[in-house]
Order: sequence, then C-alpha cells, then structure tokens
Amino acid sequence: MATPSAAAKLLITRIGPSDRPRPVVDVIAELAIAEGWETQADAAREWAERTQRSVMAYLRRYLGSMNEVGRPSAFVFNSSSEYLIQGAAFVEPRDDDSIGEAKRRVSRLGSYVDALMALDPPAFEALCAGVPSALGVSNPAITARSRDEGVDFYGELRFDSILLRQDAFPTIHRQMKIWLVGQAKRYRTGQVSTPDLRELVGSVELARAHALAEPSGSPMGMRIRVCDPVACLFFTTGTISSAGWAMSDRAGIIAMDGSMIASFLAEREIGVKSGCVDALQLGSWIDEYRRV
Repeated sequence: MATPSAAAKLLITRIGPSDRPRPVVDVIAELAIAEGWETQADAAREWAERTQRSVMAYLRRYLGSMNEVGRPSAFVFNSSSEYLIQGAAFVEPRDDDSIGEAKRRVSRLGSYVDALMALDPPAFEALCAGVPSALGVSNPAITARSRDEGVDFYGELRFDSILLRQDAFPTIHRQMKIWLVGQAKRYRTGQVSTPDLRELVGSVELARAHALAEPSGSPMGMRIRVCDPVACLFFTTGTISSAGWAMSDRAGIIAMDGSMIASFLAEREIGVKSGCVDALQLGSWIDEYRRV
C-alpha cells in the first residue's frame, strides 16, 4: 500500500552504508515506480513531494530509536542538508580525520555480519565472551554447552582501572565491580522473542542464589553476592522482535542483535587484516575465548 510509512520502511532497506548523498525526494520517487504505486515518472515525483515530509519524520524517529540503544543504522542525513540522505559510512568533505576513519571502520559492517552468520554456535559463544573482554573484563568464562542452564558466558568488570585512577594507593574502588552474565543465541533466521529474554533473567536469579551448576555437579564459577550488581547481556546473530526490545528496555537487559555486534567488532577492527575482515584473523581472536 502506498503510504509514507511504507515508503520509509522500504527506503531504510535501500540505502547502503557507503552510498553517496541523494535527495530524499528522488529516492521516494524511485520507490514509487519500483513498487508500482505510480506508473509515470511525473506522477511518482508529485507523490514523492507530497509525502516527503512524512517520510522524513518517520526516518528521524527511526534514527532516534536506533541511537537510543546504540543500534547502527545504514543511513544518515547529510550534515549540510536534511533533504539529502546517504550511507552512514560515506565520508563527507567536512569530516575530520577521526570521523573519516570511524566511518571507514563502519563501512566493514556488512563483512562482519556475514562473518557472524558463518560461525557455528560454539564459535559464536566464544565471540560473545570476547565482547566483555573488550569492555575490560579480565577473566571472561564460557559455560559448558552440555548444561549451561541459560548462561553461556560471564565475567567480572572491576573498576580499579576506570575510577579514581589518579589515586596512588588502594581505596574504595577496589570494592567496586559488576558481574556481566550473558546468553548467546545463534540464529540463521527468525527473531529473538520475550521467552528467550525471560530465560536469561531467570538464570541470573538462579545464579544469584548459587543454584546453577557445571555438568560435573560442582557450582558454576560465578560467585554473585547478594548486593553485587549484575548486567544481563543478551547477544544474537539474528534480530530481536519489537516486543523483545520493549522487554529488554523495561527490564534493563543489555541486548545486541547481529548488526550491533558487527558494529562493535568493526569499531575495534577485530579480525581485520590488510584493511579487510579476515576469517582466519577473526577466528584466531575467537579462539582466545573458547572453553578449554
């Protein structure tokens, strides 16, 4: 159906990360012809001009919702004109060197998404354990796949090197730490829904009660105390349903879909060799976090 929201949803899928700036109205007109909403170029242009404001309002709301939780978008509006739309990785003449380099890293997003989809479940779990390591966790661990009881990886993030770094002697920050407890879902198709998120929350509560165990029957390595803060991490190669995003927001779950994980890796150039994402290089990084 020819509506501004339908045009906006299609437009989101048609802009690649490196695409050059184009007038929004031109893109809308092309969509109208391609979708059969209009058959003549003049009529398509007229329809695009009528709906441009509504389409752009939808796109701004979409960008705002993505930015709020750190989800990458393939497109942005040009900095010199809000009526120009472009790929998020397009380097503008006014960009300084640091912004230009950041955009070049983002341009590898598609390669990282492909690399994630090529991983088997154990490799993806190991990669997910590497994410907390990149955040500063010194001892990430992976639980045994035969009986992970809803927890795939975990670790402690200490604040010794983050807070009060100027203090020459130990002080209160030595007591400050947060547990990162996560679940990794490797999906080729389909969406993560609320039951997956509820499983993670339940597992964290069981871990707090010291009720989780390794396959041997011994307690899992997590020693979460009553007052220890815990961050629940939910990572997936696939997508997360709108209900899943809403629940993660209400519950305080830190969720990352495939594009967010890809963006995280791209920003840090993990697995990059000679300017490209290299499967062997990425595999070597993943192997550092596999369960021994």
